[in-house]
Amino acid sequence: MSRYTLTIIVGAMVAARCGFAQSAPSPHAAHHDQAQMKIAADGSKNPELIPDALAFDNWFIAVAEFPSATSSEAARQSAKLSPLRLSAQDLLAVASALADFKVQFGAITSQRQQLAAAVNAGGQAGTVWASLRASEDSLVAATRAELAATLSAAGMLAVNQWVLVHVKQHIVIYGELP
Repeated sequence: MSRYTLTIIVGAMVAARCGFAQSAPSPHAAHHDQAQMKIAADGSKNPELIPDALAFDNWFIAVAEFPSATSSEAARQSAKLSPLRLSAQDLLAVASALADFKVQFGAITSQRQQLAAAVNAGGQAGTVWASLRASEDSLVAATRAELAATLSAAGMLAVNQWVLVHVKQHIVIYGELP
């Protein structure tokens, strides 16, 4: 995937997560809208402005597979994790933690989609958006804590360095920083 495509996808995810977007636009529409929005933080230039939790959130979403992953899904996850050079035990721990994350994130996403449908039908979102965002933030923190508790020191260092160095550089936040 090219840096251009990744920036559009991550930018759209960040915009949706931070409340800058009401519905899921096409990637072409997301690119058009982003071109008109102010860049609040560009991870390729100032990675320190990208919140660690946001970088982990995006990495978890990109790498996680369901517990019942097919062989091709497991192979895809293995390919995404291979640059980290984790031990076999650490790979199993990461896959397990991310499988739990994927299931719980799926439930939050489902609630978010139901809320978006209600808002589009004239309902009020109010504090429900904030509650879902808080649930996702708690899930990211819990997954990071689970990884810290189950990975070797070298494994956790590899995960932290990968996310904080390689993932942050591909994140662009549009609008205002939270």
